[in-house]
This record gives sequence, C-alpha cells and structure tokens, in this order.
Amino acid sequence: MAGDSSGIEEASTAMLEGKIAGLSAFMSLGGGGGDRENLEENLEEFMMTLEEMRKGPFGSKARKAKEKILQEASNEGI
Repeated sequence: MAGDSSGIEEASTAMLEGKIAGLSAFMSLGGGGGDRENLEENLEEFMMTLEEMRKGPFGSKARKAKEKILQEASNEGI
C-alpha cells in the first residue's frame, strides 16, 4: 500500500510513498536497465526522506498506526 490508502498522513508523505511504491514496482519488473544503480540511489533517498519526515511530532502517530496495521495483517496471514 502507498499514499493515503496506507494510513492518514500529510500529502507530502503520501506522495513520497507513491514514488517509492511506483519505483519499487518498476524495478521489480526489471525496469531501469543500465540506469538501475541511479534508480536504487533514488529509491534509497526517497526512503530516507520519508523516515526523516516521520521522525517529527506529526509522524509518530501515523508511524504507530501503520505498524499496527502491518502487525494485524501479518497476524491475518496477509
């Protein structure tokens, strides 16, 4: 899941999650060819930026909610 479908956060984190999900899907399907190293660097940068955004006071509540969702999904075998 990505964006607002994965939990309530602000628009900037939802857009960043969408970029991460899209780029990850593209790469998992073999996209990127010779530019794969650059794509991996972009993906890492997006993920680090998202992590930094969630360290702030507004990110902790969303982070905890998403951890709970992931735990529940894991318990359900999803």
